[in-house]
Amino acid sequence: MESYVIRPMPILGWDMPKHLLANQFGIGEFVPAIAYSWYIEGPEQKILVDTSCRSTLLRFVNKQELVTPEDKLQEFGLKPSDIDIVIMTQLHYEHIGYGTKYSNATFYVQKEEYEACVNPHPSYTWIYDKRLLEGLKIELIEGDQEIVKGVRTMFTPGHSPGCQSVIVETDKGLAGITGFCCGNVNFYPPVPMGVQENIICCGMYVNLFECYDNMKKFRDAVDILIPNHDAEHAKKDMIPELNTTYTPYHKVR
Repeated sequence: MESYVIRPMPILGWDMPKHLLANQFGIGEFVPAIAYSWYIEGPEQKILVDTSCRSTLLRFVNKQELVTPEDKLQEFGLKPSDIDIVIMTQLHYEHIGYGTKYSNATFYVQKEEYEACVNPHPSYTWIYDKRLLEGLKIELIEGDQEIVKGVRTMFTPGHSPGCQSVIVETDKGLAGITGFCCGNVNFYPPVPMGVQENIICCGMYVNLFECYDNMKKFRDAVDILIPNHDAEHAKKDMIPELNTTYTPYHKVR
């Protein structure tokens, strides 16, 4: 078994309307959210999951640039041109905003997601911008895929047409970076909600039922769940954290 460490890269933060994370729950409330990149630290190829977002692209108010990709990568002794692989969980603008910085990388994208971006449905043109793909070396994949030994994708559509999530082997089990936009609230809903399977679906989706089912499938497939917009990850140097015991979510709920 390979053993990797995930390094959160919190690039851009904003106040997120809660109902856009948790479907119709918390209307009128706001929660802190972050657009991350995730550096997967391992023995060979240098891998990034998502590229985060430029502040000029983000459509929300109260946005704040937390750090540049260059400055964060420098903490790991890297620069953008060192990255070999970028796994794109989706192509919404807050995930692909800094793609052009990674000039030497191959971008792994689900075929359905690529097609949705370059030829979006009229109702979704606001969240896709095919210009952000210009000049990128893109490898189209279909379905679940092993990218390198110890790092694989799981096809989890519903939030977007070609959403994929990422599973990484670590020394404390399988860590899963969600591709669907969510926070801890989606998996730890308030008790009065009485939500089936203890999941609140994403607040944005192209297929509600498919999104919900794939959220549950992915949650149950990993030992360490990483909701991809939750602000708590910005406090962490690495995942899994040292001196922390993890119990898979589905074994305790």
